[in-house]
Amino acid sequence: MSVGPSLSGTDLLLTRSGRKLLDGVSLSLIPGELHVLLGANGAGKSMLLRVLAGELSTERGDVSLNGRSLSAWTPRQRACLRAVMAQFDSLQADFSVAEVVALGRYPCWQQHPQQEQLLIADALMQVDALQFSERSYTSLSGGERRRVQLARALVQLRGPLPPPLAGAPRYLLLDEPTAGLDLAHRHAGLQLARDLAAEGLGVLAILHDPDLAMRYADRVTLLSNGCLLGQGRPQEVLTVERLRQAYGVRAELVPHAASDRPAIIVRPLEQHEKATLSK
Repeated sequence: MSVGPSLSGTDLLLTRSGRKLLDGVSLSLIPGELHVLLGANGAGKSMLLRVLAGELSTERGDVSLNGRSLSAWTPRQRACLRAVMAQFDSLQADFSVAEVVALGRYPCWQQHPQQEQLLIADALMQVDALQFSERSYTSLSGGERRRVQLARALVQLRGPLPPPLAGAPRYLLLDEPTAGLDLAHRHAGLQLARDLAAEGLGVLAILHDPDLAMRYADRVTLLSNGCLLGQGRPQEVLTVERLRQAYGVRAELVPHAASDRPAIIVRPLEQHEKATLSK
């Protein structure tokens, strides 16, 4: 468990139908960092995020929020200290975009209506969605919906906290925030995540592209079949061998002209390489 403020899970065991979805996994999300969760489909990324969010209970292990057990916080307190952007969006109500984002303010201590509107507008501006704030949410494309859901999560962590929580670090948990986004908004979203971390938020994001993690993450956690394969700085964790183990790909790390971190180029394994990997 991390020393100091954090959102932390220690030695987590989660099983469903006799299958171990998480097996002895630990992670500490620190205020001021962008921490990226990586792994192939079914590796346990979303399960780990949901456990840290308090949405799933484990058979073993502890989850703490700023030094207290997650269960010791009331639901409203948790909602003011951590926000979640889920992987799937099932909202079908005919709300405007601004009304959907305003849902993020529901659990928070309300301010003057004008201040609330400013918080909502600022969140929409940050995700480049202010221009369609009055449109029906159901009329949006998948990528536009993702940006609006990110704004909803952002606005949940805005505004002052009440005296019992004042000054407490807050955390943003993002399950595949780049899914469905075009190239420009994908990079803009990750740069926003870095900016939010620089402001003091702890940001956890699930990504599918290790090259994006290499480019933007402060730390990464690499999962494989519910187990921890690597954790630490992306340059240390995302090695050729670990990428081969996690994804079944042949990776090459090449110098990047605009960064001190390498770019990751991958291609599928040949048939004989797959046979070696499975042994």
